[in-house]
Amino acid sequence: MKIQLSDHFTYQHLMRFSLPSIVMVVMVFLYTIVDGLFVANLVSENAFAAVNVASPGIYIFTSIGHLIGTGGSAVVARTLGEGKRQDACRYFTMITVTGYLLAALLGVFGFCMVEHVMRLAGASPEIWEECVEYSSILYAGVPFCVMQSSFSKLMVAMEKPKFGLGVSIAAGATNVVLDYVFIALFDWGVAGAAWATVAGFMVGGCIPLIYVLTSKKLTLRFVRTKWEWRILRQTASYGISAMFTNSLATYVCMMVFNHHIIQLAGETGAAAYGVITYVDYVFIAVFNGFSLGVAPVISYHFGARNQGELKSLLKKSFVLTAALSVGSVLLAQLGAGAASAAFVTNPETMRLSVEGIRLYSLMYLFCGVSIFITNYFAAVSNGTASFVLAVLRTALRIAFVYLLAPLWGLTGVWLCVVFADLVTAAAASVWLRADRRRPLLSM
Repeated sequence: MKIQLSDHFTYQHLMRFSLPSIVMVVMVFLYTIVDGLFVANLVSENAFAAVNVASPGIYIFTSIGHLIGTGGSAVVARTLGEGKRQDACRYFTMITVTGYLLAALLGVFGFCMVEHVMRLAGASPEIWEECVEYSSILYAGVPFCVMQSSFSKLMVAMEKPKFGLGVSIAAGATNVVLDYVFIALFDWGVAGAAWATVAGFMVGGCIPLIYVLTSKKLTLRFVRTKWEWRILRQTASYGISAMFTNSLATYVCMMVFNHHIIQLAGETGAAAYGVITYVDYVFIAVFNGFSLGVAPVISYHFGARNQGELKSLLKKSFVLTAALSVGSVLLAQLGAGAASAAFVTNPETMRLSVEGIRLYSLMYLFCGVSIFITNYFAAVSNGTASFVLAVLRTALRIAFVYLLAPLWGLTGVWLCVVFADLVTAAAASVWLRADRRRPLLSM
């Protein structure tokens, strides 16, 4: 039976509704993971390090998709909850068009600035050529990546999470197949990995666009609209934390971490960090996917002023987040060796990877709470709290890496995220309880 935003959500309903979003977010991160697998096993370890160093710069430019998807979803779901469907369609159209225009401009700008971005990313002379080649091709896919990222979230607000899941699977399959064709058969190296990723972006971005343009039965559709700066400001306010957390902050931190790791352990350390980040992508995608899947439901009931359902959603979400946190840590501890072996064979790189995964993954005990509360605040139109928490998490990570790396070396780099997420989760929980403007938030 179809689950609607207006339903009462039990634990089962909540997991069923959020599961497609979890898988969608995981599939998006699989682009980089699959590229890394093929490059590490069929090209070289240096090429694998290059993909890891180059990826952050690309996804910083595609972060606009998270802003459009998360902020736009909060705006239109709240408007639907208020019973204003035509307004929701107008806002949906305006937000989508604005985002795509910005994405096209960012793609051109990124291509022109690729060498400067790679210098900021800390690309060493040994991997410079591969970094520039990989990045230059990926910038062609920036607009399509933005389309896929935004539609993956907006499809939930349209009550079509399963369709979004199908699109993500199709896009991921395209990437995997073409990675094999371009790298294993055509021997294109990192360029093949980049072109396969662009093709996956095109599938993931174009199919939802065609679906919305042609379907007559969607909750949201494209209609005649006009520019409304108030709605654009709200979209930016509610979505900026997701943009910051899921792209800008993540990849800025990766650049800073890569800089320290290359100084401490060279390209071997960078390759080990690549393995750790790929494992981290999957687990963080689960937390992000759950929070983003629940967010439109929260926004809908917030718009409908259904405080009883909102309080129920909050408590159930915390229980499920706690279960995901414990499960993620256990899985990472047990699977560290197997995950490392999938990417690298060098004994030293393997050792660094396994040690790093086991230390780094301890943060999953805390990050689920901070990620959920950050998204919750955005969903209930408290963009300020959401953004401050996102910035705090990033600032603490950078501060702790500068503090702990000189003291403990690589161990300090791996543990800085644990301390940062512990402090952020505590701050987020205190803020949630102290927000007296919304009685529904008091537990």
